[in-house]
Amino acid sequence: MKTKLCILFCFIIILLLFSREKVCAKNNLPNAVNCNSIVTKTNKADNKKPIIKISGSKSYNIEKGKAFKIPRVSAKDNRDGNITDKIRVNIKSNIIKGRNKKYIEKRIKKNKSITFNKIGKYVVVYSVKDKAGNKTKRKIYIKVFEPEDNYWVLTQHPDVSGNQAMFYTFYNPNYDSLIVIDGGWKENTEHVRDVINSYGGHVSAWIITHYHNDHVDAFNEILKNRDGIIIDNIYASPMNYDEYLAVAKFWDSSESFANFLEVTKYRKVTYLYTGDEFDVENLHFKVFNSYDPKVSEFGDIPNNASLLFKVIGKETSILFCADCHSPKLADKLVEKWGDELKADYVQTGHHGNNSFPTSFYDFVAPKVALFDAPDWLMEGDNYTAKNLKAHFLTNGVVTYDMMTEPNEFKFR
Repeated sequence: MKTKLCILFCFIIILLLFSREKVCAKNNLPNAVNCNSIVTKTNKADNKKPIIKISGSKSYNIEKGKAFKIPRVSAKDNRDGNITDKIRVNIKSNIIKGRNKKYIEKRIKKNKSITFNKIGKYVVVYSVKDKAGNKTKRKIYIKVFEPEDNYWVLTQHPDVSGNQAMFYTFYNPNYDSLIVIDGGWKENTEHVRDVINSYGGHVSAWIITHYHNDHVDAFNEILKNRDGIIIDNIYASPMNYDEYLAVAKFWDSSESFANFLEVTKYRKVTYLYTGDEFDVENLHFKVFNSYDPKVSEFGDIPNNASLLFKVIGKETSILFCADCHSPKLADKLVEKWGDELKADYVQTGHHGNNSFPTSFYDFVAPKVALFDAPDWLMEGDNYTAKNLKAHFLTNGVVTYDMMTEPNEFKFR
């Protein structure tokens, strides 16, 4: 009996070894360890879906008739590897059908530029399936709009501190794009946060003109705790911190500058220099003044090293003077840039108090002048803002200030 059991046991062992050798030979894996792993893999079902990766955004707002290149899309599977060539493209829309629909789908698959000539909403659906039958889908949303309806809302916002401050936004409902300029005091943080969230919580560009607390503190606080707010790009003046400390007065809030450097140390900041230009959607930005060693000749470096820049739309423009105010700087700007300074709107330098001379603003020739100043600064006997306002009104320029904020304007 024992002999029979022994023979049976040996037979089973030989049968198992033979089966494993067949699997190893089939997969060219004679090594015992690899053989064990291939037997395990062969018996394990593939239930993992492929991954579709989109290189750009999930949503786009584009003008009718404007060429648009769809972002690159790739697909990868845990077993099959790169299966990008297996991706299928389908456009869901009631606007395009038949041959035109197939033509656009083909161009999207080849990552070629496309032009939508009908306004409306389009959904591009990408799908891919691996050999095991696992399927994945991803979508891109496209909104096509008429260029005539493409305008920005420019808003001059109040500061809850009741002090002078600077906080502006540009918002375009077609691009769903938000631009923020400065933000004001620390006390204004939650107001800034609420404004950003009211536009969807996504900032395309945030521009910091300089590092005084009435301009940068709210930004610093939000960057410490974004609480879901997304900021794509940050622009700022390239002021040197050591030089700032060397010239700073007690009111120059060096702590605010130090906090800015701390909260942005792991973020990409684009420092803008005089003459730099950039675009956000269809708005063009040009910098006429920024920090450089020569700015010291104008005095009050923390203020006169502010970003002074122009925002140019298709029909409208605004000149932001931030806290620049030196008469010498004004003369230099006119001499260097001439008619490029002219704008429909002007944000008055240094809140309109002890600002640029009236001759500078006469040269800019705005239709509207904006003062980032509360009533005590606009009307107080010890301040010059009321004089500048009176000069504008005498010359037919409409003025706005913090007493009427928020002030909104259509900017095309």
